[in-house]
Amino acid sequence: MRQLTPDPAVATYLDHLRARGRARSCGDIGAVLTQYVGLLARRNRTPATASTEDAEAYRAHLTTPAATIAGTILAPTTQATRLGIVRGFHRFLKRRGLAMANPAAALQLPRLDQRCIRKNFLTLQEAQAVLTTAAAAVADARTGSKTWATAMRDLAMLALAIATARRSAGLCHLLVGDLNVERQGLRVTREKGFAGRVLPVVPWAAGVVQAYRDTARPILLRSRTSPWLFVGRRAERIGQRTWDMIVRRVHQDTCSACPDLTDLPGKIVSTHSLRVTTARLLFLGGCPIRVINELLLHRKLSTTAAYTPLNLDELRRAMVDAHPRA
Repeated sequence: MRQLTPDPAVATYLDHLRARGRARSCGDIGAVLTQYVGLLARRNRTPATASTEDAEAYRAHLTTPAATIAGTILAPTTQATRLGIVRGFHRFLKRRGLAMANPAAALQLPRLDQRCIRKNFLTLQEAQAVLTTAAAAVADARTGSKTWATAMRDLAMLALAIATARRSAGLCHLLVGDLNVERQGLRVTREKGFAGRVLPVVPWAAGVVQAYRDTARPILLRSRTSPWLFVGRRAERIGQRTWDMIVRRVHQDTCSACPDLTDLPGKIVSTHSLRVTTARLLFLGGCPIRVINELLLHRKLSTTAAYTPLNLDELRRAMVDAHPRA
């Protein structure tokens, strides 16, 4: 995206979001609004004077290759996200008296299929293979080296992600004090509006994270200090893009190490895939969907249902087990 001087209205809106505890989202939201304000400027408009035609022009712009640096077409979900940001921005301006009307109120968002999550998820065997591959990287490195410490961090993050289904941002922003190994609990300071929650952590994952925290983390930090649990080799906190690269690399390594997992190479595994994997494994293991809803911090049960799709074989097996005439 083209970087412009921040518009005063955008700066006010971002300050409002920070005051409401959404500081982590301000970077992405600011980038979208910078692009939007740039389009308005080319049309000799400002956020306060924007018209419905200007908002519609931005919606049309998102459907063209010019909306991205790479010159590719944005996915419908990404278009919907950016339009939602613009709608929220104009709603804020009108509510605060900074604009007379909300020109984005009538914007039509792309129609999305919300019936199921399209991300690829892992089976139990594939999830175990991913953890085994990450553990093998630790075993192959010289104990105490920086390579070993990095591999320990990657293993701890994978273990915690698969065990707790934390979102990418929530995982990367964990503080050292958020994990209580003795009580096997994980404190969620703030995630998607949920604050002050404590969620359970299975013992095996808590043990892996404790080993990383006590032995590998000091090696990565050296003489530096950081309040964050998962630190970078040079940064005081690992970033979400780095975490996504780790997941994709371990996925590729697992495909090479386990050629018998024939379905794994064809899957697009991301950080969100691990979250869907946890939800689905819990569901197939008999965990009530209401409990999964609480663990994933979903506001709606329908959202959790989208994470736990049932295929025909599962429906057939459940019917045979439960139907009195089966």
